[in-house]
Amino acid sequence: MTERDPIRRAALLATPPLLLMTTAAAFRGFQRQFGDRLGYLAGFLVYWIGWCMLLPLWVLGPRGLRELFRPARHSRKDVALLSAPPALGMVAAFPSAAREATPAVIAGSVAIAVVNGTLEEVLWRGTYQAVFPDAPVTGLYPAVGFAVWHYAPQTIHPTHPHSNPTS
Repeated sequence: MTERDPIRRAALLATPPLLLMTTAAAFRGFQRQFGDRLGYLAGFLVYWIGWCMLLPLWVLGPRGLRELFRPARHSRKDVALLSAPPALGMVAAFPSAAREATPAVIAGSVAIAVVNGTLEEVLWRGTYQAVFPDAPVTGLYPAVGFAVWHYAPQTIHPTHPHSNPTS
């Protein structure tokens, strides 16, 4: 994508509110059609495939999308900062959750985490940085959009779909 492509730039700027509206509607519609658990998964498939894969592919093109995955040099500080959240999750939440989970649930959770994390980074960080490399506000704009987007799945599940509020 060239920096002079105003349609793709405008589409990316319009993405957070459009994504919230369409995915919230998808989660609710799929919940009515398929029930809670399958509706929740179907809503995420719309998010992952439509918004996190196809939109960046359209905005950046195949070559631009591949560029997001080229190796980068990171300082030790970068690696430490990026490693801290997963490490804290492993120490704080994983041991108690793993006691109640089957190997299939753990494997599925790891697979979903890898897919979700990768695709969200492609959309919310990589695509915006590639299109608006020198605009300081675009770092904040997708971060706020990403935070607000989490309302969409909560339209059908205010907490995790497999949590038990009585326990």
